[in-house]
Amino acid sequence: SIDCAAPAHDGVAVSATVKMNEYVVIHTYPGPGNYTICFNQPNRNVGITNIPSSINQPMSLECFLAISSFGGPDTNPIFSNIPVAFGCMNSGCFSYDPQAAGDIDGDSLSFELAPCLVSGFIYPNAGTGGTFSINPVTGLLSWCNPQVAGDYNVVIRIKEWRNDGSGNYSLVGIVNRDTQFTIESCTGINDM
Repeated sequence: SIDCAAPAHDGVAVSATVKMNEYVVIHTYPGPGNYTICFNQPNRNVGITNIPSSINQPMSLECFLAISSFGGPDTNPIFSNIPVAFGCMNSGCFSYDPQAAGDIDGDSLSFELAPCLVSGFIYPNAGTGGTFSINPVTGLLSWCNPQVAGDYNVVIRIKEWRNDGSGNYSLVGIVNRDTQFTIESCTGINDM
């Protein structure tokens, strides 16, 4: 078992308001089986619209790893885009693309929305005439016609499927990617 209470790090600035922390752990599993890998970091940002008392809620991430006797090694998908995005209210569709560069093991990927692992979480309200969804094949998250400004968090769940060579697919991994986006009242071309 790996301790999920890792020490805090200062992070590397990726923008004026976002820092990225990278945690590297090497762990050897005893053999085939199903494993859950977790990470908990206290205190989300204050004021997340769809998470009550967000400053008191941990950021909690989990991955699922299935080690089978036929599957060989597994590497999680690589993402080219940080899990932070900005959009405008009442201006058509806001989109976020995690830019999953694929899986170096050749596994097929599927995408779905999942709740954040906190109490009181609710999905963002699509609003009158709006939609809030994710493309299960590309991972493109779309919120058409957002009507309430604020910061929002959702989890994008990425599932890895491996073909056994006979056309049968088995689930070999799941990555839950906590994603935050800010919806603002935009008035001009340089608001973001």
